Amino acid sequence: GKSYFNLGVYRAIDNNTADTSLINELFMMNFGQDFYPRNFGRGKRRFLNLYTGYQIGGFISNQNNNKNSVFIPNANLSFGVELIKTKHILVDNKVSYFLPLNELNRNMRGILYQASFNFVF
Repeated sequence: GKSYFNLGVYRAIDNNTADTSLINELFMMNFGQDFYPRNFGRGKRRFLNLYTGYQIGGFISNQNNNKNSVFIPNANLSFGVELIKTKHILVDNKVSYFLPLNELNRNMRGILYQASFNFVF
């Protein structure tokens, strides 16, 4: 498998100041691990490697109605496919279910899609 650390910054496209519940910014920090199934070659092929994984961490959100930042822990369970895997390049995509752990709000839970192009050292 592989282990990684993600840092992300997300900003609202529509900054409507009249909506007090709008989240303006998210700063995300996650640690994750991906695992390759035994039946599909454990990720040794150069293309179409299936994997599952998880991410755990948290994010800091800012809203229009609150000038203070709020830290919310979250967890993601994911399923992915490495499209191309060479010695120095990795192109993959994955689908996760995003789940905040302490603010179980239906507006924040949902499907998360990620695509990445990585240089491997």
